[in-house]
Amino acid sequence: MESFFDKCLNRTEVKFNYKCSQDSQKIAGLNDKLVDDCVMSSYVSEKDKLAIDLNNNNNILEEEYYVIKQWKVKIFPTVMVNNKTLEGKVNSENLLEAVCAGFALKPQICYDESFFVRSSSEQRNSFSTVFLIIVVVILLNALIYLVCRRYIIKRINERIDKVDFGDRINNAVTSYLALKDSPA
Repeated sequence: MESFFDKCLNRTEVKFNYKCSQDSQKIAGLNDKLVDDCVMSSYVSEKDKLAIDLNNNNNILEEEYYVIKQWKVKIFPTVMVNNKTLEGKVNSENLLEAVCAGFALKPQICYDESFFVRSSSEQRNSFSTVFLIIVVVILLNALIYLVCRRYIIKRINERIDKVDFGDRINNAVTSYLALKDSPA
């Protein structure tokens, strides 16, 4: 496989062809006749052992597909216990529980509380870590809020100081009195 990758795939020009495959087999010391026979026999139909139709499905790949579908393999490697595929998060506690479920007379480790205590302490550690992260995020947001609030108040006070309200008020009163004195 390494030889095939190096010689045929790991290049600017991919040489994914029969000749490159044969060259890689020779480098690896494989008997290319045996490999060819295996490939060709995987295409032999059940009805006619003499007919080789490369357009048909490959029997070996079909069997693999059937096994993958039957056992519901979704990822590799897949953990199977008691002819059942374990799905979801697979940890030591889940694996032990699945193995113990297959015994009529369970071994002592299935009843050993110290195993499960270790797992629950790991859960406490993860809960405390999450709680600590939430507290830090809340404190950080509060700090950002206070800094922004102080900055905005400072900017508002600077703008207020720039405006001369006494002059503006005098102008407004003068304009009002002028309107009052003018004939309507």
